[in-house]
Amino acid sequence: MGYFLQFLDGDREGEVVPLEENRIITFGRDPDNTIHLPDRKLSRIHCQIHLKGSDCILTDLNSTNGTFVNGKRTERQIVKPGDVVQIGLTRFLVGFREDEPAATSGHCVECGGAVSADMLRSGEARRVGKRLYCPRCRATFPTREATSATAQPREIVVDLKPNDAVGEMRILEKLGDGFFGPYFKAERPDLARPLFLLVLNVGTRDWQQRFLQAVFQAGRVIHPNVLLTCDAAPWRDTAYVSWEYTSGRVLTALGREREGLSLAAAGALVAQIAEALEAAAEQQISHGLLCPPHVLVNKQERVKVFGFGLGSLPLPVGIQRLSLAALPYLPPERLADGGAVDGRADVYSLGAIFLFLLTGRPPFEGGTSEEITAQICAADARELLTERLSLVPDSVRCIIERCMASSPTARFARPKDFLEELNLALRGAT
Repeated sequence: MGYFLQFLDGDREGEVVPLEENRIITFGRDPDNTIHLPDRKLSRIHCQIHLKGSDCILTDLNSTNGTFVNGKRTERQIVKPGDVVQIGLTRFLVGFREDEPAATSGHCVECGGAVSADMLRSGEARRVGKRLYCPRCRATFPTREATSATAQPREIVVDLKPNDAVGEMRILEKLGDGFFGPYFKAERPDLARPLFLLVLNVGTRDWQQRFLQAVFQAGRVIHPNVLLTCDAAPWRDTAYVSWEYTSGRVLTALGREREGLSLAAAGALVAQIAEALEAAAEQQISHGLLCPPHVLVNKQERVKVFGFGLGSLPLPVGIQRLSLAALPYLPPERLADGGAVDGRADVYSLGAIFLFLLTGRPPFEGGTSEEITAQICAADARELLTERLSLVPDSVRCIIERCMASSPTARFARPKDFLEELNLALRGAT
């Protein structure tokens, strides 16, 4: 895919503009610009971006109010992935995604052997993110992956405090704990914005490689309702992933605080989650661990889903690691063996979240993870939901029932199918 720009605010928030080599894109308030921005703080032709070879060149065109990169005014600069450009009232992120990473030479991270560009082009060698594997070490991937799928990952102590460094980032504060490790608010010195950081606290080295591979693949999902992946890399004995930071709260807090939302309000939120899932499905990526703690909502009730790719990994150290706030939203097939699942698992979780938003209570409740798991996997799970479903408007009850069917084949095949039925129900309720 290559370089792209993603607008971070304004009327075009979330819009993604791919950059093409040797094509100049101009910005300004004049309608003849490639990107027209009707902002009085912009000059008629304010600045331009030119992708030349591997360089993404930003040039200010003698504007009155200036062009800024990461908060610093510039006249001409090569911008890099992760940089934030601001012109007038508009900010956009410079990003980069690779469907097939560019072939460059280097050394194998396993044995230190040489890896040439020809080896990468021919498929003899392999690149996973920034890590290169020579032909000999690449051949061991299937064995390592099969082993790590069943091996019990070890737990890693992650004890990070404010001002501690993780790669190029500095910890600002801890935000909470997740399935795979603690979450932090962090910052990078070269960026004028904070980042959302997860540091993995489980896994063997092979398992960590699977984690990074899953995160890199999920980074291809670009959508206004998906938290943008910024970076992922090995670190010390573990690994980390960072996303764009957005202010807001997890969906868990919103649903409980209001003790159930109106059909219109709940429908608007769950529709955004479904849009995010459909964008991922188009890339053949599922979430697999969709639950309220993995959904952020800002003051404008704009939804941001994060954690794509993590659901392709085995649940670490069994289901006892799962918090009671997350477990009730996972489908029975995910809990039965802890293995990878397809997009129909996300449809189940979507229905469970919809039920939570309408009632203010999770679909299944219990004092321990074992109790909740037993309910979800029970043969009469549908009967257990009867009381909760009785609180839901008739127009959407059958939609939730279909989403949460015990058999994946009985659910909606895709999030877009759920959206079609939801929109019909919402129109009929008005």
